[in-house]
Amino acid sequence: VLEFVIPAQFIGPHGIKKNELSDLWNKVALTELKADIIESLRIIDPAIKDVALLNSDSLKDFSVRVQLDSTNGSIPLKGLGDGMIRLFGLTLALVNSKDGMLLVDEIENGLHYSVLPFVWKFILKVAKRLNVQVFATTHSMDCIKSFWIASKKDSDIEGIATRIEYKKGEFRASQFDEKRLKTIIEEDIEIR
Repeated sequence: VLEFVIPAQFIGPHGIKKNELSDLWNKVALTELKADIIESLRIIDPAIKDVALLNSDSLKDFSVRVQLDSTNGSIPLKGLGDGMIRLFGLTLALVNSKDGMLLVDEIENGLHYSVLPFVWKFILKVAKRLNVQVFATTHSMDCIKSFWIASKKDSDIEGIATRIEYKKGEFRASQFDEKRLKTIIEEDIEIR
């Protein structure tokens, strides 16, 4: 009997649990994929030079730390805000989904709307390189616009938005390709 295992990661609206974060980090810490983690964090703070998980006295407890261009030491990632923590977890899950899929609930949580186009551009670039299919939910029109902006710039990427509704006892799905998304965004039509 053949079994197919597809790598998949799930991120809930509140991020990744701490023990899962450590496991994902251990799979990429000493690989070329660590560069993707640093690149993603630079979307919010271009001064990020390096990132690491450092253990405390207890082997089960750790801190995500970053080194900035302007400092010799490191500072806690959480000191740079919720967006950095969200982006760190999102990127860790993405690079650990090679040849599989990434599922993200409320992808925009913790991220300022102004960085969303850059985040989507990064996600699409890395997902394409690592062969990852990304499924993300949102209630944010800014997030949908940012997705459309990022996906329309790459003709090799097919971005589709799907609206799921529950009506008369059944679920219905409406799909919006990039052309339809353009019309929705330009005409400010509500699809959330």
